[in-house]
Amino acid sequence: MGRSLYWLGVSLNHLGDRIMFEQIFTKPSAIKRHMEAPLLEERWRYVQYWVENGSVLVPIQRISQYLLVIMDSMKFSQVREVHFDEIKEAADKWASLSSPRYMKNTVYSTNSKDNFMRNASRWFDLLGCLRRPPKPPLPFEEHLEEYIGYMRHERGFSEVTIAGRFSLLKSFLKEMEKTC
Repeated sequence: MGRSLYWLGVSLNHLGDRIMFEQIFTKPSAIKRHMEAPLLEERWRYVQYWVENGSVLVPIQRISQYLLVIMDSMKFSQVREVHFDEIKEAADKWASLSSPRYMKNTVYSTNSKDNFMRNASRWFDLLGCLRRPPKPPLPFEEHLEEYIGYMRHERGFSEVTIAGRFSLLKSFLKEMEKTC
């Protein structure tokens, strides 16, 4: 956890210092807003995750802003269990309120909602507090498991090949289930 963020030159050991958000934001009001908001370490850990996965400055700024919006919209000032439906409901409400009237139900508001849901889900998942609804069973699941075993043990296919074929077959079977 104390590893440096390679392009920011900041370590999580310096959490109390203003320097971490001074590297991301230039306006004193933005730095202050991020430093004074709750869950500083948790938010910084999420920013670090994106930096380590190759994200650059502008998306990091956007992600940092979304975290504040998510916390405000969901009344999330301390880590607690969050259900996926709660994220969806908050995203719907926020996107409808944050978009100007003439942009409602447009790509802009849809993208805002999607970004809210994506960042909230990933952040809560990283924190270990996201509770997703159970996935419905796959049609012909027992046959799919047999087929995976066949590809792996009898045919000797690579895991990448198996994953690709499984994904295609799963999509096909889901579509077939809808039409039957």
